[in-house]
Amino acid sequence: VAIVFVVSGLWHGANWTFLAWGGLHALYMVVSLSTASTRQRILTATKFDRIPYLHSAWQWAVTFALVNIAWIFFCADSIGDAFTALATLPTGWESRAFSLIDGTVHFGTARIPSNEFLVALVSIGILEAAHVLQRWGSVRALINRQWLIVRWFIYSVALWALFLFGVYDDQSEFIYFVF
Repeated sequence: VAIVFVVSGLWHGANWTFLAWGGLHALYMVVSLSTASTRQRILTATKFDRIPYLHSAWQWAVTFALVNIAWIFFCADSIGDAFTALATLPTGWESRAFSLIDGTVHFGTARIPSNEFLVALVSIGILEAAHVLQRWGSVRALINRQWLIVRWFIYSVALWALFLFGVYDDQSEFIYFVF
């Protein structure tokens, strides 16, 4: 398992940052597999397993945090830059305000056009809704049970989303073309 993750890091490029990214994922998996029984005993002893939604949220949050830490290495220009980013991550939160000014969402020093922010939020909502629907049964079966006009509305919204969210300029390149 560890070898697969390290090799996947090397596959992205011959840079220490990619190796660190793959190595961190390997470390996460090795630790997860080797501590599974201990974590299960703790879960049972604390009765945390009796609250499945809270337990699921905890697992999601830990996974999200660990993967994002690894992505710092993936996106950094050097290992030093990654450690600098990690070291400065917990600082300056008092100046990081979330606000909407002049058509952009300001979060700290990041400026995101509000339409892109809205698209991201709507996309997350759609994905979460699809996840919930999949628990109830097939999304395709659910759509097929709808009236013809409702089905075509769903198809139209999906097609509209492709046109709206798609990137059609020559300057944006598929991310893996650079590897």
